[in-house]
Amino acid sequence: MKKFYTSILFSALVALNIQATDHIIGTQGLAYSPAVLSAEIGDNVTILASANHPTAEVSEATWSANGTTALMGGFGSHTASFTFSITEAGSIFYVCVNHVGSGMKGRINVLSVGLTEANDALGIEFGANPVKDGLLSYSVVDQTLVGSNIEIFSVSGRKVMEYRISANSGLIQFNQAQGNYIMVLRSTEGSIILSKQIFLED
Repeated sequence: MKKFYTSILFSALVALNIQATDHIIGTQGLAYSPAVLSAEIGDNVTILASANHPTAEVSEATWSANGTTALMGGFGSHTASFTFSITEAGSIFYVCVNHVGSGMKGRINVLSVGLTEANDALGIEFGANPVKDGLLSYSVVDQTLVGSNIEIFSVSGRKVMEYRISANSGLIQFNQAQGNYIMVLRSTEGSIILSKQIFLED
């Protein structure tokens, strides 16, 4: 699993003492439920694997190719229920070794920290989440963030828009449909400072 967070962000997470959430991924027929899960660093995930549905973490390329080769350094392959803790931001890809050819595979989108909790630690303040009327306000506290970029991704991983922070405060206008998205804040050097799920509502 590729590491996205910086040491500064990790220190901020420790200082904030984010409370962990427990998630359970089950199976329904030849599908994981949920097939796509959003989690945050520090959360615990239990996958209800079995001998009939052995579960293996794989690379994104293997996942896309419906392969079953376990990812080196991942959670391995399991034939019984198991639990692991989220330690890094990014994405976790996993498959049912027996039924990946039938589309039985899943993905965990790992977010780093909530918008509200991150405000003070990251030097930028965001408005309310869920985002109403397609407008998200922001105010820059750390002037080095002026010139940084905000990227918005669909939950499937497709980039749907990009916004450049060019002033100390402003409004980000979203023209997407109501639903869940992932917002990524990148520094002027391109490193990821924050990744967070946001919800756009009417």
